[in-house]
Amino acid sequence: MECGSMKKFTVLYSSTKDYEHMEYFSPVGALSLAGLSSAYVETAEFDCLLDSGLLYAQLLKESGIEVELHETIATMHGYDIAVNSNLVKNLMDKRVAFLKKVLFPQIILNTIKQSRQGESGLA
Repeated sequence: MECGSMKKFTVLYSSTKDYEHMEYFSPVGALSLAGLSSAYVETAEFDCLLDSGLLYAQLLKESGIEVELHETIATMHGYDIAVNSNLVKNLMDKRVAFLKKVLFPQIILNTIKQSRQGESGLA
């Protein structure tokens, strides 16, 4: 989306007109993406945010961030409201699998650590 259009939409989401910090509305405007965690990016073919989503995934990859990109075909913004469609069910499964992959190892490690601390009286 062009910068002028993004500024128009920013007004809808923010009470400020501070365009100096557009990265809060679109991370593609950030000076650096280094240090971010793995990302799941899902785009819709006929979405006004398609180009921004693809650019974000590209910038993350260029910053050394692991990205799982899913480009949906023949979809528009908000397509996942059709929760009973096979496409949405499949993508929901992919979202959950990604979250499990990224979050559960840390949760499991924290649980084990807390359990061991409790057993040794360090809690």
